[in-house]
Amino acid sequence: MDIDPADHGFGLFGADFGYPGGGLCLSVFLAVERDGELLTGRMDEERAQRWTEAWAPNLAYYEGERRARLFDGWRFPATYLRVGEEPQTAAERVWRDQLGFEVEPRLGSMEVSSSSQPSRRTPDHEHWDVVFAYAAEGPPIQRVPSHWDAFGYRPPSELAPETSVMLHGQMLDELASLAE
Repeated sequence: MDIDPADHGFGLFGADFGYPGGGLCLSVFLAVERDGELLTGRMDEERAQRWTEAWAPNLAYYEGERRARLFDGWRFPATYLRVGEEPQTAAERVWRDQLGFEVEPRLGSMEVSSSSQPSRRTPDHEHWDVVFAYAAEGPPIQRVPSHWDAFGYRPPSELAPETSVMLHGQMLDELASLAE
């Protein structure tokens, strides 16, 4: 059975199972909390290659204004799942590699959320996001990893969804309540 690359892997099953023609993202977000504040930051645009290689390979496809928006807002620690990777393993990978924490992660409860919206790449199709969100108790920040900018703990009240990037603002309420 041949798969047409134009189908993005969904055309084969779309009619029977309702997979969206606009894509599917499986992500892990961390709600790292310390003293009632959540860990957030901004990507450093000059070091975007590190993000693309390690945590968000889709960034390579963003261009122009859409790419610029990736660096304008705050974001939670997050990544996409790799093929065959368990969500908890991805959360531990973010903890060590993206955040640079050397202490063992103290992951708490996990919640799964799902949403769909018109795809930005193929507007006539839906894009589906499935997010595994973990609560984690955050250690003090000893150093800011070089690929982050404006990295630190902030009160949830200072994190307006409209000043976030991509799905991160939509996750604010869920992650804030998960971290409580």
